[in-house]
Amino acid sequence: MEKLRPSPAVAVRMRVPGLLHAPIQGGFPMNSSTRQLKNQALWSGVFTLTPLSPVHIGSGEKLSGVDLNMSRPGIMLVNDIHKYLADKTVSLQQKERTIDQGNGAAVPPQHARYAIARMFSVMTQQGGNRGRGASNRAEMHEFIKSIHNQPYIPGSSLKGAVRTALAWQLFDPSNNKHINAFKTGLSDRRLQFADSALDKELFSPFANPGAAPNLDVCRFLQFSDSAPISIGSLSAVECKTFSLSGTKGPLTPKNYSIYIEALGQPGDPAGNAIHCPVRAVQPLREQDGNFKFSNAWRALFETPEKLLQILNRHFRDIVEREIRFFTEFSLAAPHPSPLKFYQSLAARMDTGQTLLCLGYGAGWDKMTIGPDKIPQNLLLQLRRKVRPRYPETLPYPKSRRLALINGQCVPLGWVQLEFHGQDALRDIQWKLVEETGASVQAAALQPTRNPKPSAAQPPKQETWPVVRLQFSTNDGILKAVNTADQRSAMINLQKMKPEERAALEQQCVFRRYIAGEQIIDRQSDSRDMFCVVRGTARVVIYSASGREVSFDDIDAGGYFGELACLDSQPRSASVVALTNTVVAQISPAVLERLLLEHPKIALMLMRRLAKVIRQATDRILDLSTLGANNRVYAELLRLSKPNAKDGGKTAVIRPVPVHGDIAARVSTTRETVARVLSDLSKKQLVAKEGASLVIKDIDRLRDMVEQFRGD
Repeated sequence: MEKLRPSPAVAVRMRVPGLLHAPIQGGFPMNSSTRQLKNQALWSGVFTLTPLSPVHIGSGEKLSGVDLNMSRPGIMLVNDIHKYLADKTVSLQQKERTIDQGNGAAVPPQHARYAIARMFSVMTQQGGNRGRGASNRAEMHEFIKSIHNQPYIPGSSLKGAVRTALAWQLFDPSNNKHINAFKTGLSDRRLQFADSALDKELFSPFANPGAAPNLDVCRFLQFSDSAPISIGSLSAVECKTFSLSGTKGPLTPKNYSIYIEALGQPGDPAGNAIHCPVRAVQPLREQDGNFKFSNAWRALFETPEKLLQILNRHFRDIVEREIRFFTEFSLAAPHPSPLKFYQSLAARMDTGQTLLCLGYGAGWDKMTIGPDKIPQNLLLQLRRKVRPRYPETLPYPKSRRLALINGQCVPLGWVQLEFHGQDALRDIQWKLVEETGASVQAAALQPTRNPKPSAAQPPKQETWPVVRLQFSTNDGILKAVNTADQRSAMINLQKMKPEERAALEQQCVFRRYIAGEQIIDRQSDSRDMFCVVRGTARVVIYSASGREVSFDDIDAGGYFGELACLDSQPRSASVVALTNTVVAQISPAVLERLLLEHPKIALMLMRRLAKVIRQATDRILDLSTLGANNRVYAELLRLSKPNAKDGGKTAVIRPVPVHGDIAARVSTTRETVARVLSDLSKKQLVAKEGASLVIKDIDRLRDMVEQFRGD
């Protein structure tokens, strides 16, 4: 039905806070005639994806020539050309020759960005007879990665597949409104908007859909990007497009290949499951006059089980259609048919598994409501509009894109989908962000005269180091100290007797949260206080329009939740894990007793609350007196203080702040932040150096802020 935005490099989507980028969160955009309503979570948890065939989510970038080094059998090295050009041990003439010839094999292995397994021997030319604009170079499509060079599955890709399944479920060929909306799309000359009328009819919860075309109920389903995936889980895969040329087949391959970085190769360990946080929020109240939310639509995702049932029905329909197609048509020799693969998918579904197809190569019928539900006369009109030269005697679509792996032709993008609730989530063993394809990386990056491909080792299991919590008189926080040689957790607070420390340790509950998982929900009735002992958590509030307001990032050693613990009122903000996080949970009764028995700890807490009030005062002043650009200046000034150098004249902020994070803290947009940073760069006030942002003149930046603040 629609192609969704990858963020920040990988579609119009709503999601819970993710690990990698600033989230677009919340329920419904509100207008002046709409009163603010709180969206409570219906359910939340994690979708776990296990690849069954190669999965590719593209970044839009292509690698070719000098970017790729295939000199080692079974290994693909992706070169860091900037690092190579900066190597003073290589002559300028050699560099020019390497670049001009596009000879990636001439780049030394130590200048590789990363190494992945290669599932083919050589890369053939891609150009073929593909018409004007076709590339005559062998290129590899790059997988979407974070700024830290770690692959991930965008929440938008998962939501796109789910949204298509919901559209398939909702579309009723006997409903005149649906058919009329379909016809309206056919009459639109702009192909990119052909589905707009039907999309609005299916997904808008309003009595008058035309009044609010930008609002739809899919905003109640919120997905996060997955946690980072090991770069060693990627492989370079060759794909070919097979197409029917006659009514009896077979499907013949095009005379070019397409190369991709993909997840999910045969033999991958089961531990390579990918976790994507998801939740459904409470729909706007039925009695609100501006919203007419359908009970029937609500039933689609009122529970995760209902949503999984719809996904199962939709993708079973696709699998059965592909089985019929490949039963009738075979691939041209010597290519084996993917019929057995689809039959194995059907067998999995018979056992109750939920399957999903997403990403590159899924095909037209998997990203739309498909040909089976569309009346034949309208399908014929659609074919004539989209493919006017398409022979009407052939099935639609007549082409399939398949991956060539170990002598097999495998469809792209199939994964097994499982849902884990919040309670079950804490029992999931996920792998760390660190690289786990160690053997592939080592074999590729270590110089050797007789290199041999090495099978990737199973990913390391997550091990949680023991944590000691200590009271620090310097900064007045609970400071986390990792100890890797013990198994028990201990809380060591100043002036506490050993037996008191042991008793407090017994009364703390240590919990683990995956990146993107919600720890505290705003307006919830929980009362415990949390100490971050590993990882980072973010304190946020989401407006009804989905805009994030970020208050603070709490690293290991910090704590949150003390307000509700002290005054027994609902939570004032939400808290989500930015990375894999461990927290120590302290109940109100335990905290109250701790404060009464240890006045120094109570004083520390009071100082912390006083600091929060002062920060809130400064923030209110900034919002009242500073424009958006100056608020960005003020945030950069705040970030530079703990990173100051040269006597406070300059600062090095590492890593480079994410634009969305800055925007969330100063109540503006990412575009504004990008524009401000660009202007400051032109003024020689800031500069990006590698993974760092350098503030070159803190005094000048401070003057720019105070000029408008009135300090």
